[in-house]
Amino acid sequence: MPGISRKQALSELSLEVFRLTARLNTLGDKLARQTGLSNARWQLLGAIASAPRAESVAATARRMGLQRQSVQRTADNLAAQGLIEYLPNPQHQRAKLVALTAPGSKALAQLQKLRDSWAADIEDQLKLDKLQQARDTLIELRDVLDNNLNGDD
Repeated sequence: MPGISRKQALSELSLEVFRLTARLNTLGDKLARQTGLSNARWQLLGAIASAPRAESVAATARRMGLQRQSVQRTADNLAAQGLIEYLPNPQHQRAKLVALTAPGSKALAQLQKLRDSWAADIEDQLKLDKLQQARDTLIELRDVLDNNLNGDD
């Protein structure tokens, strides 16, 4: 965009990310509702499944960029549903590790099928190289923000 400053471009990008996040959360809730879950529970199941090894709720919250307390509430709900379980943590007596249960893995697989079906419906409208470029830009922006936020400590 000729004549636009970096500051303005960053501001416009931020607004679009907020709008996109709202749309993705609405879509996530719509898809997750079909399995009796919420988007927040789906996100946490996915985060637990994507961890290289079992980790604490606090570590999962950090990876997700969320507050530990909200992730803890969601984890407790998932545990009550039998979709995750708390395991002993050899590194910390009170900070239990979280892991998917078999029903949790099944629920996540169902959700991923729903997501894949949705993605197949719109994939012809989006170019792969543009999606990858957008992802790379968002990762770069997140890294810059992380560095700036960590510098405030």
